[in-house]
Amino acid sequence: MSVEFRTCFAGGNGIVQSLPDGRFLIEAEQRGGKIDWFYWCVEFFNIETSSLRIVVKRPEHLSSLGPAFQVNGGEWSWLGVTSPDQAEFEIKIETGVDTVKLASVIPYTSANLRAWLNGYLEREDTVQEEELCSSSEGRAVPLLRVRARGDTAPIRVLATCRHHACEASANWVLEGMLDYSIRQQSHGVALDCVPFVDLDGVENGDQGKGRNPHDHNRDYGHDGIYAETKAIQQWLSDSDCYDAVIDLHSPWIRESHNECAHIVLPEPGVLADRINRFSELLEGKSRGDVIAFRHSDNLLFGERWNKVIPKEGSTFIGYVRQNDISELALTMEIPYSVNHGVKLQIPDYRKLGYNVMECVFIFLKK
Repeated sequence: MSVEFRTCFAGGNGIVQSLPDGRFLIEAEQRGGKIDWFYWCVEFFNIETSSLRIVVKRPEHLSSLGPAFQVNGGEWSWLGVTSPDQAEFEIKIETGVDTVKLASVIPYTSANLRAWLNGYLEREDTVQEEELCSSSEGRAVPLLRVRARGDTAPIRVLATCRHHACEASANWVLEGMLDYSIRQQSHGVALDCVPFVDLDGVENGDQGKGRNPHDHNRDYGHDGIYAETKAIQQWLSDSDCYDAVIDLHSPWIRESHNECAHIVLPEPGVLADRINRFSELLEGKSRGDVIAFRHSDNLLFGERWNKVIPKEGSTFIGYVRQNDISELALTMEIPYSVNHGVKLQIPDYRKLGYNVMECVFIFLKK
């Protein structure tokens, strides 16, 4: 039996140990973060065996559907589990299988975005790509812009993803938001978006959440340390106000309250009331979809982690609200594998993103 493994690829992460009985023990590499987080992604290659057996050292670092896997660079799927605390898995290796990737979640890097955008970028009248800034490791951080058409003043929306590098499911939702904006350009919808706020972290396979001394989503409202957050603040300073600002995140990998799409609500008041009205609109629009958004799932201010953290810098949405940049500024959390127990596929995320943008258009037109 011969199998090799690696993590030196875009989005790769993991500490892998080859056990004497032929199994592979996998755990997430934290890389110096302040909190224990779950992301890992490992590739096996030169596979000369009929089955691949893995043991995940921390089963709480798995979704309710177990690990995600990809064969020969194809579509990602979920392995599934037979019990909530299952930690050991076996993959049958068929003839012609050269590589198998396993991950705690379905990953999303700049290569995924590039593949989705290729058809659009060839047409100058749809998506325009600019460079927000250069990352600390010299990567060009993309800023995507969908221009509105027509004679009326456009509804201007700003969307961001990956303030925390591992939160990959948010990007599939962003694709849906872009799709709506492209299709509805003649209706006066303009979307600017930063798909990867922590681009280096995404490509390097970092956790991103809880970085030292603080992560990207605590780098606003003061002298920031990250090029991307500095550039976003400068962009907002140089731009007119947006009608809506949406920051897409993903929560912890499992447990019921993390396994549903929801909005993180601010303190009770005018803004919270406005977000609640938008949330009710989104619930009606998505009824019957796999990701059927429920207004009742929203995280109230003061519950669980949704509290003011005065010792750290402002979040992105906190900064937007403090500076009156938008009348509708919200954080949305996107689950990784299931929504209310129903398995998610990539088109389901995109449909939610499409619904979000359509509801933004309806809400602001009113």
